[in-house]
Amino acid sequence: MIDRRRLSTTSILALIAGLGLAGCETTSGGETVAPASTASVQSQADLPPAPAGDDPLSRAAYWSTVFEQDPTNTTAAVEYASALRDLGSTEESLSFLGRVTEVYPEDTDLQTEYARGLVDVGRGGDAIAPLNRATAVQPENWQLHSLTGVSFDQIGDTGNATASYERALQISPNNPSVLNNYGLSRALAGDLDGAEAMLRVASEQPGASAQVRQNLALVLGLQGNFEEAEQLARRDLPADAVANNVAYYRSMLTQPAAWSDLGGEPN
Repeated sequence: MIDRRRLSTTSILALIAGLGLAGCETTSGGETVAPASTASVQSQADLPPAPAGDDPLSRAAYWSTVFEQDPTNTTAAVEYASALRDLGSTEESLSFLGRVTEVYPEDTDLQTEYARGLVDVGRGGDAIAPLNRATAVQPENWQLHSLTGVSFDQIGDTGNATASYERALQISPNNPSVLNNYGLSRALAGDLDGAEAMLRVASEQPGASAQVRQNLALVLGLQGNFEEAEQLARRDLPADAVANNVAYYRSMLTQPAAWSDLGGEPN
């Protein structure tokens, strides 16, 4: 067996799947985005038709055009940045949002989209400032507090992460998304029993996603409960993926080198 000590944040996050192409920039270089005057904004009739499907390239092209014609349209900015991320142009999306959020510091959607993109690339420390700005405008938004918790987890600040998740649960009790993030936070802190308890509650909530169940399976596997981990995995994954996952959980418990790679220590 292994000694359940603190796992490294980077390592455990690498284990957990899922918290996210060229696209043209709407501004050049490091130029600051400035609000356009009313006279410069063209009518909606001048715009191309909105894309009917969910193709990110079409979305990026459309929302780029909308924003170029009206740089005060922050909805277009959010949609354009989101489309860029879906295309894989994450750095371009973040660069664009970094400029636009300076112009509209009180736009919660812009700040949230920027923070989410930063978290997706592991820049949780940079995400805290835009999240604080968004939370100042919408203090009762549980999603902002939960994402703030993830940001603090990425920089190893367990205390502030816990406080953020607790606040999110005060606003939205038994929310499976918050419980999932909180459970993974407990795993990061080396509290696998606490993580299991939190993820069990999350998995029992209406609307709990397959990812919640797979995260619970991960924590169970890391504790050596392979049978239940396999049962959970089978609910959402094909047989070959289940077998691979269980084999990996077993290797974590039996190979000191593998555990060392994750930041833990063997007995």
